[in-house]
Amino acid sequence: MRVLIIDDERGIRLSLTEYLRDFDMEVSSAKDADEALKLLTEQKYDVAIVDLRLPGASGGDFILRAHQVSPATRFLIYTGSANHLISEDMRRIGIRPEHVFLKPQMNLELMVEAIRTVGTSA
Repeated sequence: MRVLIIDDERGIRLSLTEYLRDFDMEVSSAKDADEALKLLTEQKYDVAIVDLRLPGASGGDFILRAHQVSPATRFLIYTGSANHLISEDMRRIGIRPEHVFLKPQMNLELMVEAIRTVGTSA
């Protein structure tokens, strides 16, 4: 399973990367949407874990652009915004409430299960 983490907080990128590697996942990370889109054009990813508050383009904008670049990639949202609503455009590409994780996520095994579920549906 190949996973791309997009988060502007370095500590979150590093901790998620190491945690997911313990589950034999291949993990790359990016600090913003532009860097992540470049990675998506160079490599296939099964799942992208996306922070919504990114410098430059928002995580929501990234998801919609990334879906055009890599339609097979599935998305999970990892956000500190408790009031986040999934847009109609994101619903159309398959994002559901169970694909949204709030920071700090205390039980990362739930995220691992979600990665495996959405990643195998790609």
